[in-house]
Amino acid sequence: MEINYRPIVATDIAALIDLRAQTRENAISQQALAEVYGVTVDATAAELQRGLQGWLAETDGRAVGFAMGDKRSAEVTVVAVLDGYEHRGIAKTLLSLVCQWLFGCGYAELWLDASPNPQFRSFGFYRHLGWRRKGQPKNDNDTLLLSREAFEAA
Repeated sequence: MEINYRPIVATDIAALIDLRAQTRENAISQQALAEVYGVTVDATAAELQRGLQGWLAETDGRAVGFAMGDKRSAEVTVVAVLDGYEHRGIAKTLLSLVCQWLFGCGYAELWLDASPNPQFRSFGFYRHLGWRRKGQPKNDNDTLLLSREAFEAA
């Protein structure tokens, strides 16, 4: 199976919101995305015009993963891969594309929020790639930082 990677465009957003609700460990329903985080098709399309950028992984025309970052804040906002497509390097490739882009925007350090629970796969995934905790967890999240040097070494 060939995985193709490309930049996200506005017409992808509905499928990506649907994909986000189908992830295994960190699924968030479309309703919760809208109500809690303000993530809707229209809001995300507007954010793409203001500094949000992402990449999509697809096979046979089907979105199987995506990752996004915000150049206004150096935040990696989401990395999501469908169950059944995990353990193929998709998340690592998508995250790398977002990090390359954000570092290319001039940042020396990037950040993201992730679960502090070592039982979650994301816990080890980010740390293996050089992300480190900033302070103590708050609101059930760790804020993790990645330096340009750690990214280049990974």
